Amino acid sequence: MFIKLLNKEIKYLLGSISSYLLLVVIIAFYFSQFEPPGINDSIKPVSEMEFIYNTMAKDYENGSLSSNIITGAGKELSSEDKKAVKKAMDNMKGDKEVVGLIREKYLDILGKLDKELGGDTYYGDRLREEFLRISLNYGQKPMDDSQDRMRIMLKWMSLDYRKGEIYSYRFGMARTIRFGENEKQAIRDAMNKMKAGGTNILDFPPKDFQDTRFNIDESEFADILDTLDKKLGGMTRYNSMMRDGLMTTSMTYEEAMVRFNTIVEKDMITNAYARIFADYMGITAGFFPVFLAAFILIKDRRRKMHELINSRKVSSTVYIAAKYMSIVIFVTVIYLLLSTHATLLFHNFAKANGYRIDYFAFYKYCLIWVLPTLLFTVALGMCISIIIKSGVPAIPVQFFIWFISMMPLSGDYRIFKPVIRFNQVSSHDVYLQWSLAINTNRMFFLFVSVLLFMLTVFIWSKRRSGSSFFGKGIFYNFKI
Repeated sequence: MFIKLLNKEIKYLLGSISSYLLLVVIIAFYFSQFEPPGINDSIKPVSEMEFIYNTMAKDYENGSLSSNIITGAGKELSSEDKKAVKKAMDNMKGDKEVVGLIREKYLDILGKLDKELGGDTYYGDRLREEFLRISLNYGQKPMDDSQDRMRIMLKWMSLDYRKGEIYSYRFGMARTIRFGENEKQAIRDAMNKMKAGGTNILDFPPKDFQDTRFNIDESEFADILDTLDKKLGGMTRYNSMMRDGLMTTSMTYEEAMVRFNTIVEKDMITNAYARIFADYMGITAGFFPVFLAAFILIKDRRRKMHELINSRKVSSTVYIAAKYMSIVIFVTVIYLLLSTHATLLFHNFAKANGYRIDYFAFYKYCLIWVLPTLLFTVALGMCISIIIKSGVPAIPVQFFIWFISMMPLSGDYRIFKPVIRFNQVSSHDVYLQWSLAINTNRMFFLFVSVLLFMLTVFIWSKRRSGSSFFGKGIFYNFKI
């Protein structure tokens, strides 16, 4: 009977406009957000010398210097300028790879090229460092030095004090907190505690904090920030869940290469990308399936099918399970098909570039990360609809739960957040830092989904029989 009912429900979903709208939303989200590398793309970090060489090649081919925010509009290259660029390229390449070039020779080549192009180009000493800083982004990493972490937070305190306001983030929404004298005094106290009794730190501009030294330990530093956050209203940038994102610094090329090698060797590339795939698909699973789940139990009443269900003596468990699993199977198949599409893209990429990949990565993360979110969304939507006797209230409830899970983009896996946010292509070692919290979160929502399913079955069976375990309560005098 279960299989028969399940087939019936799946056929109903396949003929429902709502199902196809959900399909369109998920597919649109996948193609608009998930960006796998193309066959000709490189995921390997580019060194400074390689980047400069490639920039020269591009400038030579285009006949002009590239437009950028450092030098503005690109300068047209004369025939003599192009000869100078070609000469510089030949000198950089020589008989060796660019990365093997001695740095002194490399800088001498760029200095001569800048002079021959008229000066003030991004090849010269004056503009090159800023140009590279903007153009070469290897990603961020946590600051290792506690003095650097304290210095950056001191700078934020100074900036917030001068601005006179700060944002507080609650339930995924930002609220502006404008400072009164109490808030300003709280910042002054925090800054001077960090300075450990020195002169008023506010007498110095933020740029001077780079030379500031601190005599407090990590525990005292955390206490100062926690106290400041509380006095400013809570959930500000100084909160323990938010401040780590501020205490970061740019990765070097060497560090980026270590990350790249880890992704290639330990994650086999696809595991790293499957985590961000699961992040995007989890966003869709955390809300949109509720539009199916919230109305699937009341549609039979509208179609006057409840007498038929009762007459066939179908148990409440079988009846609810068929409806529940029909939605779960329908949506999961969509995710698995998209996992297949992503796997094929990475197969072509790996074949063209000589990499090995894990062909099961997208399927694994789809089932382990996304499926528990889907199970919870469907179970909650069905449970609320049967309690309230309407599917509409389930939508704002699910939206609220989904909304508070959206931020931050990674690192917060407390058990009340049904959506796993891991919005970064990071190495396996970074993932391991959070794996226990993520796995605990997933197990929790599997357990909650089972409880919600059982509660739905219980309520349905009581209403179906017209009896009420609770007396004249919400189940009184109602029969399916």
